[in-house]
Amino acid sequence: MNYYEALNYVLSLTNLENTRRFDLMKDGFLNVSRALKVIGVDYSRKEIIHVAGTKGKGSVSYFVSYLLSKFSGFKVGLFTSPHLLSINERISILKDGIIYNISDEDFAKVASIVRNFIERESVNLTTFDFLTVMAMYYFLENDVDIIVLEVGLGGRLDSTNFCNPKVSVITFVDYDHTNVLGKTLYKIAYEKAGIIKPNVFVVSSKQRKVVKDVIKEVSDRNNAFVKFVDEVYSILDVKVSVRGTEAIVKNLVTRNTFRTSINLIGEHFVENLLVAYLAASYLSNISEEVFSNLDFHFKGRFEVLRENPLVVFDVAHTPGAIDVAFKNYLKLVKGKSFNVVVSIMEDKDIDRISKVFLKYRDSIDSIFILKLREHDGSMLLLEGIKSMGDKVWVVDRVEKIEKNTLIVGSFRIYSQFLWRGF
Repeated sequence: MNYYEALNYVLSLTNLENTRRFDLMKDGFLNVSRALKVIGVDYSRKEIIHVAGTKGKGSVSYFVSYLLSKFSGFKVGLFTSPHLLSINERISILKDGIIYNISDEDFAKVASIVRNFIERESVNLTTFDFLTVMAMYYFLENDVDIIVLEVGLGGRLDSTNFCNPKVSVITFVDYDHTNVLGKTLYKIAYEKAGIIKPNVFVVSSKQRKVVKDVIKEVSDRNNAFVKFVDEVYSILDVKVSVRGTEAIVKNLVTRNTFRTSINLIGEHFVENLLVAYLAASYLSNISEEVFSNLDFHFKGRFEVLRENPLVVFDVAHTPGAIDVAFKNYLKLVKGKSFNVVVSIMEDKDIDRISKVFLKYRDSIDSIFILKLREHDGSMLLLEGIKSMGDKVWVVDRVEKIEKNTLIVGSFRIYSQFLWRGF
């Protein structure tokens, strides 16, 4: 197969990201385990960091890979999802802090090898299963030192949960995919904590009490030692600008205080970096001095597309993440009003998301709800914020952006704003 044939084949499999039939994922990790076995992918000697959570798991996965490759010299395989522009972004290797996505040639080669094995052995894989297997094969072929796997959805039943990691990471847990993971934070947390295995080291973001209790309970049951980032670090004196974020951080254990400076915007990125550092430092001795002047190439996460007017894109699509996006944007525009462009899938927690929009109604001039081609939730969001009256519009596309605008929601709309020069 050439690249386009391989891509079409992978996407022709049952694609839960498009069908939203997440009830079909229950055998995912078992099928992945079987596929890896028949292909002969022996990852038993590789150290794996497994990352679950609702908000921040993508950034934590990238940060921990960056830290280990840049400051410890490891060759790190990174598997993430979804992608912004190209499916190749999901499978990458970091060397010296530089990320290298799988090439078109290697994508086609690996897809062909995996396809031949699973068809011969009659292993049933979804698109995400298949990409997981591809990633593991590619990482082993390239002899990476450490593998970082980002959970696709949930954790307990996710395709990536075939592994026995050295470190399990759980980022902030919020309401998302409630039709699959459960309607309560307790149930959602239980699914996320399903990546905690016996005797692993567990790192967690700051959590609500009910979530923290679940993580501690599951960790205790598995004889796993857990660290919550807010029990180790306190973030002080945060300053944000369009250039990034600066903060003073205090280590609550050593009482040491140090400065962080990153080119990403928002205090939550500092916390995610600290979570990643705790995970990375379990596998390698990395000094806290590395936190100054970090320059990450991380697209779609509160990314400034234009400074005048200020146009920011953020993939926030949960109530908590959207609330944080609004807070950060208001800091940048110094409290001035702005427009919002939002796209949302119908299976998101639109009731709670609507309440976030209503919370900021006095700061918003207009909201443009952008329709999605599939599983569109625009009319549900419109119903939820109808009290905002003629401030709200449902549109098929955004032609021009002429004033300060925050764009939030689905990964799927990133390309149309990037490629049109916004």
